Formats: sequence, C-alpha cells, structure tokens
Amino acid sequence: MWHRFTFSDVRTICHYLGVLILFSTLIYVLPFITALVLREWEPAARYLSAIAICLVIGSLLRFMRVRPARLNRQQALVVTGLAWIILAWFASIPLFGSGHYATYLDALFDGVSGLTTTGATAIVDLDHLSNADNMFRFMMHLLGGLGLVVVALALGLFGKSGGTTMYASEGRSEHVIPNVVETARFIFRIAIGFIIVAAVILSIINSVKGMVPVRAMLHGFWVSISGFITGGFA
Repeated sequence: MWHRFTFSDVRTICHYLGVLILFSTLIYVLPFITALVLREWEPAARYLSAIAICLVIGSLLRFMRVRPARLNRQQALVVTGLAWIILAWFASIPLFGSGHYATYLDALFDGVSGLTTTGATAIVDLDHLSNADNMFRFMMHLLGGLGLVVVALALGLFGKSGGTTMYASEGRSEHVIPNVVETARFIFRIAIGFIIVAAVILSIINSVKGMVPVRAMLHGFWVSISGFITGGFA
C-alpha cells in the first residue's frame, strides 16, 4: 500500500531526482560540442543555457538531503516517474528555441516523443534544422531507449544505496548478470558497441553515395542510434 510521504521521504526523493537531472545534462553536451565545431552559434547558446538550467535545478535538489537514505519501492517509483516528466520539459526548451515548432506544446510533444523513442514529430521544416538540434533529437532517443536508470547505474551514480529499487522502478526485470549494476553496464556496453559499429558502416555507405564526410558521419551516427534503439526519428 502507498503510504503518506514524510518530509524526510520528500527530501530523499528530491535528492535522487536531482542526481538524475544532473546526469541528464550529458545529453546536451554533445549537441553543444557539435554546434561549436560546426559554428552554429545560436544553437550553441541554447544548449549551453539548457546545461546551466539542469545544473542549477539538479544541484538544488541534490542537496535537499546530504546523506540520502536507501530508497524504498514507493520512493523509487516517484523519482523515476517525475524524472521522465521533468526531463521532457527540459528537453522542450532548446527545441522550442530552434524556431522549428509552431507552439511550445509541439516542442514538448517532440521532447516526450524523443525520450520515449516514439518517433512521432511535430517539427516544421526538418530539412533546415541545425546539426546540433538534430544531434539532440537522437541523444534523447539514446537516453530514452537505453533507459535513464540503466545508463545512470552503468556510470555508478547510485552506488549501493538505491540501484536495485531504481532498476525495478523503470519496469525492468532482466538480470543478464546477477548484480544489477553489472547488468546495467553490460547492456550499456553492448548498445554502445553496436551503435559505433553501425555508425562506421553507415558513414562509409553515405560517403560512397556522395555525402560530404561530416554529413556522412553525422547521418551514419544518427541512423545507427535510431535503428538500434528502434526510435522513429530519422
């Protein structure tokens, strides 16, 4: 049965939610780097702002409890559910700023679609979307397809205090390896390995078909993510 959360429960939930928000900052880093390398200055400013927002809000929540208690099942479900909602809202901010969405609701729709690997989109004039924005759309697919908690566990963010309950809270039951953290790392390594191999193959095919090298590599990488994750963006 669900119990009434105490103030201590709320602080624990906020702490772990802050950890996940801070971790989600990673999906904005590659689009930001892409924008800098390809001199897309306006997208670079948007993704830098998104990184700052995640760092500030995540840090505030992270320090709601200095020494977090072990998560129980109810707390883990709340943390996971809220994390997906908040991450979709954060993702919609740089998307809406791109000017390729008629309304903010359309950008939020794409944020949810990207993180849930649904692939439906309300974007306008996709052919002229910046490379940084395209990179971000596929980073959402990557994080959503692998699972926020799985990737966080693979990187050791929860340690021993909440790994098992967080893993179960995302609806996962597979245990390829007896230890949950090692299972998450195994899933992560396999996924990244397949994506890298597919990206190299597709990049070569794109180059042979006449794409310039940068565009060939980017599209190869993006399609490899979408294909492996079974997302809908392309």
